[in-house]
Amino acid sequence: MDENQSQNLLGLAGFRNYLLNQRQFLFHYKNRQVFHNMTHPLKDYFIASSHNTYLTSNQLTGVSSVEAYISCLLTGCRCVELDCWDGDDGEPVITHGHTLTSKIVFRDVLTTIRDYGFKASPYPVILSIENHCSVEQQHVMAAHLTSILGESIYNMSSINTNSAALPSPEDLKGRVILKGKKLKAGISKQSSEEDDDMAQTGIDGAVVEEGTGTSMQPKQLENLKTKTSEAFSKEVFLGAVKFRSFKQSKETGHHSEMSSLSEAKFTELSKTGRHALLAHTRHQLVRIYPGGLRTDSSNYNPLPMLHAGCQIVALNYQDRKPETQIYKAMFKDNGGCGYLLKPSYMREHDIDELDKHDENRQPVSMRITVISAQQLPKPEGIDDEDISDPYVTVQIFGSSRDCNKQATTYVRNNGFNPVWNQALVFLIYEPEIAVLRFEIKDYDRRSTDETIGHYSIPVNCLQLGYRHVELFDKHDVNLEPSTLFVNVERRHL
Repeated sequence: MDENQSQNLLGLAGFRNYLLNQRQFLFHYKNRQVFHNMTHPLKDYFIASSHNTYLTSNQLTGVSSVEAYISCLLTGCRCVELDCWDGDDGEPVITHGHTLTSKIVFRDVLTTIRDYGFKASPYPVILSIENHCSVEQQHVMAAHLTSILGESIYNMSSINTNSAALPSPEDLKGRVILKGKKLKAGISKQSSEEDDDMAQTGIDGAVVEEGTGTSMQPKQLENLKTKTSEAFSKEVFLGAVKFRSFKQSKETGHHSEMSSLSEAKFTELSKTGRHALLAHTRHQLVRIYPGGLRTDSSNYNPLPMLHAGCQIVALNYQDRKPETQIYKAMFKDNGGCGYLLKPSYMREHDIDELDKHDENRQPVSMRITVISAQQLPKPEGIDDEDISDPYVTVQIFGSSRDCNKQATTYVRNNGFNPVWNQALVFLIYEPEIAVLRFEIKDYDRRSTDETIGHYSIPVNCLQLGYRHVELFDKHDVNLEPSTLFVNVERRHL
């Protein structure tokens, strides 16, 4: 060892330590810091966003907690949701209306956002507010916003009326932006038109309140319509508007307005292609949220929405399924700051030339050689005397032509140091919105193959060469010292 040091050579132990250094892991160290241009208008970014942030489990009986806001904010989430209702003692509360979910106090959530909103990222936090409160309690909300968040709120008084575009994340460092119902100029009080994210039409013309699956008839729906107070409206910067058509939005929409679309509405609008959505998102923010029947807090695949240019694709952060994992992984890029600059073709290219642009794109060939794994734990519930038979699946999430899933063979009775040495090749046309997911599973011919560990990473964050991959269990807990060892090669065709 001393002889190696004197000759500036690495011994076996030193080489092992070198390979296991975090800087040499699969996630490129350069992507661990903010490097995107942060001076574009907000509309030019994908923004990490949470749906019904206050819930810790399901949408019908789940517990509401300020801890859920803390968890989201500390992961870099930049858009959180507050469903506000009248509290019995005059204090507004946050809960999922018409369900058995518990309540938390609006004031406490604002304090949490003030204390934790900028620990993981300095860039703006957007509060997506569903306002079901009476005018009286909206006055209380406005008072709390002023007393707790104070000058950090970017509201009507902060606006440069001559600006033709939204401010940038750089301009808004340390600021809080409210998205909600705004009064029209010259009106002191008005009934709120039902917003897309407050209710959905259900079977037989009934209304299914967003996120609950609870059917309401027209009389009940009337109770959802609230008046907007002037005091609350003054704190709102992003005005929530109902989406009617792309034509109307282009002709009369303002850059400070934002519409919310359910996943079903997005699917409907995207049937004719993504051109119209991409054009729309060049001048206005669009938020997508899970459908009302997802009462188990499951999530959709967010990448088709991002592929269509939608900036705020809200997911249930408490979920632990692959859809959530790839979304959180995507936002680890750019230093995990919660803002990703959209690809240039989404911001700059002529929309009419989009098909030609897609046709002319040449794919990138990614060759992933799955070499080995080290110190794999047994899956939960496995018999103590049983030894795992691990295999690895490698999957690409991205545009429709990029999606692909391949797997190695399984290694019998070896969870300590299984060796595969198998190469898997993927063609990727749009690496800027593609996510690579590894999953190690235990082969069982008699029952479901249990997950041993997983890891997701944006394709643009891959560090080429021989790399270790850190692993997480199905609860997203790090499985250190367990690792996967791979070799990554990339070739432009």
